[in-house]
Amino acid sequence: MKIISVISTVKNGEKYLMEMIDSIKNQSISFWELIVVDDGSEDNSLNILLDASNKDKRIKVIKTSGVGRGPALNMAIKEAKGNYIANIDVDDPSHPQRLEIQRSFLESNPELDCLFTNSLFVDGNEPIEWSFYNIDDILNSQAQIVTIDTLYRLNPLNHSSFFVKKSDLNRLGNYNQNRKSLLDYSLWFNFLENGYKIAVLPYNLASKRIHQEQSFESKNRLRYLNDTRKLRLDHINKVQGLSKYKYTFIANFMFLYGLFPQYIRRALKKQLGNKE
Repeated sequence: MKIISVISTVKNGEKYLMEMIDSIKNQSISFWELIVVDDGSEDNSLNILLDASNKDKRIKVIKTSGVGRGPALNMAIKEAKGNYIANIDVDDPSHPQRLEIQRSFLESNPELDCLFTNSLFVDGNEPIEWSFYNIDDILNSQAQIVTIDTLYRLNPLNHSSFFVKKSDLNRLGNYNQNRKSLLDYSLWFNFLENGYKIAVLPYNLASKRIHQEQSFESKNRLRYLNDTRKLRLDHINKVQGLSKYKYTFIANFMFLYGLFPQYIRRALKKQLGNKE
């Protein structure tokens, strides 16, 4: 059976760490490994990880003094023994059937390269209630193909639902270690611009938690918005013709949208079906 390597990085994430670990331990399949890089935590994160690893040898811990998110993710990928890589952010627990469904769907649809899912929007410490699925029904359903046109407008892909063959990720050089932010968004562009096919399953198999500890909602918010606009414009500038100006307008509009107060953006996301 092909092993699935679940990767994650954490820095001072003790508040949500155990919930994330449990969401992998409670998966409907057992042939996984969880590789977590503690990237210089100053809280109790490392002790939580070491205790979890002692109790379950499928959980592997890598400790650094603080190398940054990109290098930390690539360290986890290098350590991975699985044929597949699945990412999970420390504050975004997974659905109990996530790994089984994503592996089965990707193997049943070999024309796809990266598989994401819809996500359950979680407000702070709000408890998560999952719906359970008939896997045969999902295997007979259609996934939504993500085009480069979509990425010019927004990033609809939750990093915590990312599922891909390790060989394809390696072929593209893994994560860009030179980036300080938006490593996931940059990687999606890299996949599509190199001819890989990305799809999204229309089922909530991952979560996306919004909380005050996130840098986007604190002192780094404006920098994050500027970085997002710049990344989009860097790729939009490769576009020829009138579409380039349309996408440029959209990139600037989305920057302004990001300046709205958090409660307004949360309300809009809920109205739009809990999509990021």
